[in-house]
Amino acid sequence: MLYYYSLLILGSLLEFTGDSTLKFFARTNQLVYGLVGLSSYVLMTGVLVILLKMSNVMYTNVLWEGLGLIIETGLAFFLLQERMSNVYQYFGLGMVITGMSLLNIGKIPK
Repeated sequence: MLYYYSLLILGSLLEFTGDSTLKFFARTNQLVYGLVGLSSYVLMTGVLVILLKMSNVMYTNVLWEGLGLIIETGLAFFLLQERMSNVYQYFGLGMVITGMSLLNIGKIPK
């Protein structure tokens, strides 16, 4: 179970790396950012394949999206200094965290 969640975190970090470096590529046209972004997505896809060998698509996808949203939002907030535009969006993030907690009751479905 720890291995599964470690891979989810790794995948989310790779997704954030891909997102942020492709953002820099789009704004600067520096090829290195584009290459790092695309490489991150290739590695992220490999992690996703490993996760799908360990669980079903529904469970993996929900956890991937939820955990990715939490990690990427936090990193964008602290590293990129990005903010949401209203209190309802922060409330929605809190609902995602609540949903993630409920999903983790019980064992990982196959």
